[in-house]
Amino acid sequence: MSRPTLSYRPEIDGLRAVAVGAVILYHASISFRGVDLFQGGFLGVDVFLVISGYLIASLILKEYSASSSFSYLNFYARRVRRLLPALLLVLLATVPLAWIYMMPGQLVDFAESLVSVLLFSSNFHFHLSLQEYGAESALLKPLLHCWSLSLEEQFYLLFPVAFVAVLHYLRRHLILVVCAAGIGSLVFAQWASGAQPSMAFYLLPWRSWELLGGVLLAGLEYKNQGRPRTGMWNIGAALGLLLILASMAWFDPTTQHPSLLTLIPVLGTMLVIWFAGPSDLCGRLLSNRVFVWIGLISYSLYLWHYPIFAFGRLAHAIPSRTDKVLWILLSVSLSAISYRWLERPFRDARRTSRRLLWLTLGGASLLLFAFSFIAIDQEGLPFRFHDLKIAYGKNEFDNEVLKLRSWEPLESRALENGLPLGRFEHTRRWYSDTESRQRRRVLVVGNSHSKDLYNAIDQNREYFPHIEVARYGIEIQDRKNEKAWNRFLKSPNFIASDVVVISTRYRIDQSVDDIDDLSSFIKPIRDRSKLVIITSNTPEFLSYKDTPIFDYYARDQHELPDESALANIYYQRLDPWVLRNNVRLKEVADQMGVTYIDKVELTCQPRLGSCAGVTPDGYKMYYDYGHLTLEGARYVGQLIHQRGWLQLP
Repeated sequence: MSRPTLSYRPEIDGLRAVAVGAVILYHASISFRGVDLFQGGFLGVDVFLVISGYLIASLILKEYSASSSFSYLNFYARRVRRLLPALLLVLLATVPLAWIYMMPGQLVDFAESLVSVLLFSSNFHFHLSLQEYGAESALLKPLLHCWSLSLEEQFYLLFPVAFVAVLHYLRRHLILVVCAAGIGSLVFAQWASGAQPSMAFYLLPWRSWELLGGVLLAGLEYKNQGRPRTGMWNIGAALGLLLILASMAWFDPTTQHPSLLTLIPVLGTMLVIWFAGPSDLCGRLLSNRVFVWIGLISYSLYLWHYPIFAFGRLAHAIPSRTDKVLWILLSVSLSAISYRWLERPFRDARRTSRRLLWLTLGGASLLLFAFSFIAIDQEGLPFRFHDLKIAYGKNEFDNEVLKLRSWEPLESRALENGLPLGRFEHTRRWYSDTESRQRRRVLVVGNSHSKDLYNAIDQNREYFPHIEVARYGIEIQDRKNEKAWNRFLKSPNFIASDVVVISTRYRIDQSVDDIDDLSSFIKPIRDRSKLVIITSNTPEFLSYKDTPIFDYYARDQHELPDESALANIYYQRLDPWVLRNNVRLKEVADQMGVTYIDKVELTCQPRLGSCAGVTPDGYKMYYDYGHLTLEGARYVGQLIHQRGWLQLP
């Protein structure tokens, strides 16, 4: 039987370019004037899902209508040739980078995700680990993006069997069956996006309605023997593209998704597929050579970009905008090479025999499985860092482990409620409902440094029996984002709180000055009868060769100075930026008549020329430039108690 082919539509490749471009810019996390751009770029995946549903259903319909039969063997062979060579190449490329850049805890997590990708189940893996897509920690997981590939692979395994059965027994009711299945999936997605958002995001039953949107188009085209040309041709395609772009501008990671709202980009994609063609403006735009070329390499581009970004961030904790541009250029270059020299040859059975295909894919898979199982069994291959274990003594040498531990109090609280942390903070009340309230309700707000203050209180509850504490992640600049700001003001913890403590790293650069904008952030909070406390920037310390001070001496010098000498070194490396801006923060607090707490004073003594770098019992205080370890947070909480800083009126 000859291989079924579809008439080539360059505008669909152009639409792929829009989708992959949005995803890449979203993952790059580029900001302008304090506003993160492309916050809805993750919707590019939804565009891909609709396209996949349309193309796969069209292939099946073309073959079935020609012969009243369907070859599952040929179908799956084509999917293997299309998907696996490039995927396995990228996976193999990540292994040496993981060996170099990943600490043991990270390597175990990477190896587990690698196995899940090879077993087409990474969406289950990331769902069960409750990994919130788009979260800061997710940016360091090189294979997180493969969840969508697993989702599609599961669709390719299950859909042809079900679809051919419908064609065989219910062909007259094809459109009705597809619509019913899609509506059912959408209804469940709407429910789950509120009750079980991780499940709704990652798993096929709650995502299948998007794929079925494309299937519906293929079914209509099959029933009508083509796409009818109407007066809506130009308007429909343009409207569809506008819906896609508008939703990408409007959605952000906190939007309930996938849900009824996701109908906007899904319907937009369906309109473009249905109406775009060579005779309309939108079709001609998407058929532009640049768009088509990006669309052709879009699969490789999707595969390469996320590992490059993740390992780039592992190598450079705070990447510059230039770094991100270089990552994008590298992703495009590698994608063009792998498309030209790998994807195309392996997709062509005349150039790559079935024997060579299976030998290559089988050998690569065995190597990846072997590496993964060894890495997991050997707990991240810590022998790579034998000297570090000796130098660090009782301290953990893996800063990523310390970072993860510092988030555990918050994330375990969210996990108990079956929600990712961001959604948990936005939607659930943490305080007790006792009628006679004897404890003040304190809400700590800010970026990741609010987590440290939350831990300082939460890990010392015996010292703060008069306080109930909750946390809400927010930036000062979110005051200018009406959607994010209203979400904060309507959050249950904010409404119930008595005291709002601002504990954040104040962003100050050419386009943003959080301290200048602080008063406008505070005023609406005070207007709602909340007591406001401003905390300063935490002590921040200049690194040695991009290595935190403690780690520099343990790793490069292979010994630590005594506690007094180390405290002097920390003081000498105290970033003057912090001290300058803390003076400004104190002025804002005085002008507004709010309480001010200087966190630098807690652990630094200028008269002695010292800043604590370790706790009194010898544990590392910071896992990077200034974030507290869990042990460091416990110590800071004890110091806050000793100073009586949270003896609230």
